[in-house]
Amino acid sequence: MIEESLQQYMKALSIYEKIGNKKSSMLVLSAIAGIHRMLNDYDRAIYYLEKSKVIAEELNDFNVLSRTYYELGAINMGNGAYDKALEQVLKAIEISHSNNWIIIETYAMYAAANVYIDGFQDFDQAEEYVKQALLMTEKYDIPAIVLELQLTLAKIHLGQKRYKDCDELASMVYEMDTVNIERRMNASLLIIDANIFLGNQAKASSFLNNYKNLVNQFNKDGLHQSLSEMEVKYKTEKKDLRVADMEKEKVLGIVGGGLLLSLLILFIILHRLAVAKSKMCEQQVIQVEQEKQIVATQAALDGETAERTRMARDLHDGLGGLLSVVKLNLDDVEHLQNARDTLDKSIEELRRVAHHMMPESLLRYGLKAALEDFCLSAPNVQFDYFGDDSPIDDRTAILIYRCTYELVNNAIKYANATTIQVQLYQDTDRISLIVEDNGCGFDTETVETPKSDVSTGMGLGNLRARVAAGKGIMDISSSPGKGTEVHVKLPLS
Repeated sequence: MIEESLQQYMKALSIYEKIGNKKSSMLVLSAIAGIHRMLNDYDRAIYYLEKSKVIAEELNDFNVLSRTYYELGAINMGNGAYDKALEQVLKAIEISHSNNWIIIETYAMYAAANVYIDGFQDFDQAEEYVKQALLMTEKYDIPAIVLELQLTLAKIHLGQKRYKDCDELASMVYEMDTVNIERRMNASLLIIDANIFLGNQAKASSFLNNYKNLVNQFNKDGLHQSLSEMEVKYKTEKKDLRVADMEKEKVLGIVGGGLLLSLLILFIILHRLAVAKSKMCEQQVIQVEQEKQIVATQAALDGETAERTRMARDLHDGLGGLLSVVKLNLDDVEHLQNARDTLDKSIEELRRVAHHMMPESLLRYGLKAALEDFCLSAPNVQFDYFGDDSPIDDRTAILIYRCTYELVNNAIKYANATTIQVQLYQDTDRISLIVEDNGCGFDTETVETPKSDVSTGMGLGNLRARVAAGKGIMDISSSPGKGTEVHVKLPLS
């Protein structure tokens, strides 16, 4: 059917061009471009749209011109040519606004918002266009695009980290739209992402199940539609065969057999496409599950870090202060010298524990100073720092410090290392930590995680999970008798 329409349009274009009817030629060119876009032949679609645009500019037909710019922008956005797409949709907005063509302007604003989201990650600018378009739909009663605009606004809120707003808006679209399965799938993904970041695991899990069901329904409906279309086409051809002349029965039988073969091939292609789409959706579900696990892990680590900070402060400022007062009150009592000595050791131990839980130098002076203090306090540890010394976010700094502490501690206590080298490399977009020792080493193939300090509960497996939660990687190189080298790499936001 599509091919027949295309043939008819091409014939009409040839006639209109011969008689010099430019307006009709322009409209047919736009129609031909639309068919090529349906067939995903974007290069041909752009070719015919550009030819239509030339005629529209010549005839000063601003209605066709604005729609043509909008179509070109939409195609270039799909091709990833965002600079060109933005220029074209903004031109569509300008022309349609000047001529008061509200519907074209609304759709062009929707397209501009998506260009800013996908091409430039400029969520604030995208929000401005969506809000303007929503105001126009209210003023001029244009309900067709409202849900799509609201879903886009929810996507913008997710990019702005306004997770509660994203959840509320996407949930509203999900409830209101009971017809469009694809839109409900997109709304479900936004709800899942927002609730993962909000820490609402129950709602995220619930909508993950909804998403899986929608994916299955989407694939099932698509396959049923394809089968129905093939059945109708087959019955039509069968009827034609019955009413045909008996003299042509043999020829028509051959044609019918060829048609059935073609339908079988088409069915196989459609089935493969459905399977491929199903696999793609399953991969999206797996990715969502992984993101959910990473965010949950990171939330737990953040909670642990906050608790460590609080406990360190309470130990240092609260209990430490009380012990210091006791010591001062015992200064003039000679026979309590042993008690004073014991208190001195207690205060020193208290400060040591508080320092290792959350060092004061890390909170006050940054990562480099904290690592220098720690390496100076540990035996046989050499610390070197390279690269940019600009401040980094607290989460990454604490993670690097804890990794250094645990790796050095393990090398001293369990690897019997006599030399430990700690190197920190900081660049503008990433930071790398290398801890190398000459200890006893271990077989990385047979030993998953060497023994760790019981007081910290931090084996290499735990460290690897923490690094992964920070979107980094940890490489371990070791063998018995040849020491160990651990390389931790983390991105800097």
